[in-house]
Amino acid sequence: MGATFKTLRQEPGLRHVLVTIQLNEGKQKRLKGIAFRFVATQPSGPSFDTASLRKLIPLNDGEVYNRNKFYSGLDAVMQAYQDRGFVDFTSNVESQVDDATQTVEFVVELSEGKQYRWGTYK
Repeated sequence: MGATFKTLRQEPGLRHVLVTIQLNEGKQKRLKGIAFRFVATQPSGPSFDTASLRKLIPLNDGEVYNRNKFYSGLDAVMQAYQDRGFVDFTSNVESQVDDATQTVEFVVELSEGKQYRWGTYK
């Protein structure tokens, strides 16, 4: 990354410049895969299977990694859990970048927490 500037015009207390910024974006990485690890689940086991959760993330293995797609998918996972009453649901993302193959892989750790239900008490 670098930047240069050239003065176009200068007045007392004011300077007009042309700024040129050079960026090196680097190589694009492809998605190697997304896996899920369950912690703090219900006694009966996880509320969702990994295939159902994976479908909520609109990014296919082998596709060029897109941060917005990945995180919108994580938002969809969170919404699915909250819709089932897991208001304390949390997730943690671990990533592993392989520069040799130009790929990125994610493990999403899911903690469901306690499930709450709406109801009336008598």
